[in-house]
Amino acid sequence: MALQRLHDMLTMNYAHGESSMATTTKSRSFQQSSQLINSICLFLALGWLVIIRFTLTPATDDFKQYWQAAINFWQTGNPYIAAPGQAIVHTGFYYLPIFAYITQPIARFDQVSGQVFWYWLNVIALFAFVWLCISVSGSVLARRYWGVVLLAMCLAPPTRVNLQLGQISIFVAIFLIGCFALAQQRPRFAGFLLALASLFRIYPVLLGGYFVLQRNWQITLWAFLSGVVLLGLSLVYGIGPYVSFIQLAITPTTEYPFAAQHNISLYGVFTRLFVENRFTAAPLVHAPWIIRPLTLISSLVVVWLLFLALRTQRSINPQLAYGLALCGMMLLSSTNGYYTFVLLLFPLLALLALLEQNADRNLRNLLLIATALICVPPGWTNFHPVMHTFLHTGWGLLLLTPSFYGLLLYIGLLLSIVYYQTRAPV
Repeated sequence: MALQRLHDMLTMNYAHGESSMATTTKSRSFQQSSQLINSICLFLALGWLVIIRFTLTPATDDFKQYWQAAINFWQTGNPYIAAPGQAIVHTGFYYLPIFAYITQPIARFDQVSGQVFWYWLNVIALFAFVWLCISVSGSVLARRYWGVVLLAMCLAPPTRVNLQLGQISIFVAIFLIGCFALAQQRPRFAGFLLALASLFRIYPVLLGGYFVLQRNWQITLWAFLSGVVLLGLSLVYGIGPYVSFIQLAITPTTEYPFAAQHNISLYGVFTRLFVENRFTAAPLVHAPWIIRPLTLISSLVVVWLLFLALRTQRSINPQLAYGLALCGMMLLSSTNGYYTFVLLLFPLLALLALLEQNADRNLRNLLLIATALICVPPGWTNFHPVMHTFLHTGWGLLLLTPSFYGLLLYIGLLLSIVYYQTRAPV
């Protein structure tokens, strides 16, 4: 009897050992396959970025505004005024002077070399942004298949447009996601990042409302103080540049293209619909007086919905709440360019993390539709003359920017989830 028990124990131990070895072997094989996939995706992403590099052209390049402003500041002490004798007197540079001060080193390059340098700086920032989003989103799949996420982000049209134009949206996105990542552990530095993003582009100021609703007074206070200190330090170069900036804001030398197809905002949509402009064939009706009232009313509706969802400190999923605030910020900004949609990587991964916990088919399908709409770039109608004319005239203008509806769908998904979670019983 004792011998039989000993035999059974040894048999069980052997079987358990074999099972553990099989599990370990399977885990190693799975890890090796994911590593292989990530390596292939990394190689493809780098190859795609090299291809984009060779599509750069000084003719279509927002970087030239930053470069010219840096040259102006180096030569005249004012980013908005060129040196006597230069052909360019006004640059179309509508950023605060502090941005020109920070980017002063690019004045040491000629425009073409500076454009290439700026491109690779953007690429480094892109890698950092993707890593940051994966780290704080909570998605296990994104961590496991980080190479797939990186490749998809490199292929995404908003990223391509951002890199080709030399825009600064990726840098601003790093500041904003970094602000969220540091909100609990280092609120002072998080406030500094929010202030820096707001000094680069004005619209991140709107995120201050999110932190107020979350009663995170430290970030709000430190963002305000950091902004005051940074502006104060920049006055070492004099008050003249700020006077020029205010004059330029009041009486711009070049009009911002609010009606252009790349402006994905409430104000941009209403401008395309109700005013004659050089970017469309004919508006729905020429009624420019109605644009601001419609924008104000719709903005108040959006703000009220965000207030209802974000007004409590109790957020089961802070990533989704912050993602909602980011989407609302983009919709409310009157100059929200298509390239700012690189920020949507964060709410996308946050929703992916939610799907990993709860496989909701409807949420998955709606997320796929929203992301597909976001990936329809400006100029998508150029492939066919008849289609182009129809979508640039009258009612067709409602279909001209599918990415606008993608943003609305993202807001709708996040709004419903966050609102439900904050009111669900504990």
